[in-house]
Amino acid sequence: MKGIHVEGRALAFVSYGVDRMCARENLRGIRVEYHGGRAVCVATDGAMMLYARSSFLCDPTFEAFTLDWSKTARLIHICREWDVRSVSFEADPAMDRAPGTRWFVWEAIDRTGTSMERGFVSALPAERAFPNWRDVLAEKARAEVIPWLEIPTKQLARASHAVRSYTKQGNFPVRLTAQPDGLPAVLEIPLCPDVGGVIMPNRGGNAEYGQSYHIPEWAMPAVAEDLS
Repeated sequence: MKGIHVEGRALAFVSYGVDRMCARENLRGIRVEYHGGRAVCVATDGAMMLYARSSFLCDPTFEAFTLDWSKTARLIHICREWDVRSVSFEADPAMDRAPGTRWFVWEAIDRTGTSMERGFVSALPAERAFPNWRDVLAEKARAEVIPWLEIPTKQLARASHAVRSYTKQGNFPVRLTAQPDGLPAVLEIPLCPDVGGVIMPNRGGNAEYGQSYHIPEWAMPAVAEDLS
């Protein structure tokens, strides 16, 4: 397999979808797949999923792989903190010590095309399959929305970090579209069509479907007393 080039910010964005403490090893990885000429990165912890499409054209013959989070910390740190234009991955069969294990040489490249750092990373064995993440996108339900939803602060905080890491801006518009029947909320960045995700709401959040909400009086600006 020849080198695969992925945007550094795409890896940084989806890395916030990983829960490093998750007991399921396949949910602690970052998936890299080929789709429509470009690499697509995906990560999920089972409650939130983030995905990002790279802008670089890729060789369609490359085999999808899932980066082992425990071996990827340095690379992710570089993508989050530095101005990395792209990261290349090239298979290194000489390091495949155990059956089913795949190793890659990675290289971070800056905006000028200069190599910033190189290293090694392994992919999870094929039998630890990554979830079929496209099954949770639920595009058919996008037209019908519910008036409110509850999102755990843990997922909201990580999604916010992901957006800032991708855009390099602290204040950026994000859209959350609630869906009925317990489907995950859709996370969109209107100005960045190549990234997005879904977040599972708290269980029971749809129980009071149709309920209206009014801002309580105590939250409104105080009305000055009429002293006349």
